[in-house]
Amino acid sequence: NKKVVDLLTINDLDNALDIKDRRVCILGLGYVGLTLSMALADKGFNVSGYDIDETRLDQLNRGIVPFFEQGLDKYLHRHLGKSFFLHNNLSDVESEIYIITVGTPVDEISKIPLTESIYNATDSIGKKIKVGDLIIMRSTVTVGTSRKVVSRLEKVSGLEAGKDFEDRWDPGFQN
Repeated sequence: NKKVVDLLTINDLDNALDIKDRRVCILGLGYVGLTLSMALADKGFNVSGYDIDETRLDQLNRGIVPFFEQGLDKYLHRHLGKSFFLHNNLSDVESEIYIITVGTPVDEISKIPLTESIYNATDSIGKKIKVGDLIIMRSTVTVGTSRKVVSRLEKVSGLEAGKDFEDRWDPGFQN
């Protein structure tokens, strides 16, 4: 009858989805990945940070942030070993949400983005994902890259995007 029958706040929605019970894996602990990891850990998520750079992982394990972001070191000290854990082997990670934050450097001569790191991360995730997992790409990429990532995930995992796992990218771009 076009009447309001209930009110659902963002807090109600958060509690209803139990999203914080889902484990998050951030692939790539550069500026984007580490700051996102700390923000999620601070909101109560259990976050696994994965990176292939042993030097970076060693610095982070010692509480050293390898770039400047005001106050980030306080978050790292607060969450490291409690709600934020470092990994160099993705097979050690149990997660339901995977967020790809690896960089896409640009070739200095051709000016073409180098997407090898994204595809390597995608292939690694594809070997692990299960029905119901969520995959998010939070990297600057060219048009078409997201579709290629989804295609690779389907090929490696044997699962179907939108049916067996969710994939998310900025809806403002039709990749």
